[in-house]
Amino acid sequence: MALRLGRAMTDLAADLRVVVAGGFVAEQPANLPDRLEWLANPGLFPLAMREATAVVAGGGITLYECCAAGTPAIAVAVVPPNARP
Repeated sequence: MALRLGRAMTDLAADLRVVVAGGFVAEQPANLPDRLEWLANPGLFPLAMREATAVVAGGGITLYECCAAGTPAIAVAVVPPNARP
């Protein structure tokens, strides 16, 4: 989902640079378009988040981290609305 969103964002805005933090995905996907980068080192995530203009996140702790860093965040639902724990 993150790669689809990143591709759509770079298609819409010619001056936008998107960095995708893969989360639990270990390998960088092949054939990333220009201006769409993969954050291969999870240890760099806190710095990337603080330097970002905005963060799009699937929720969880990342939203709290954005608040603590003062980085604007957009939450995207990644669980179907009718899902139950």
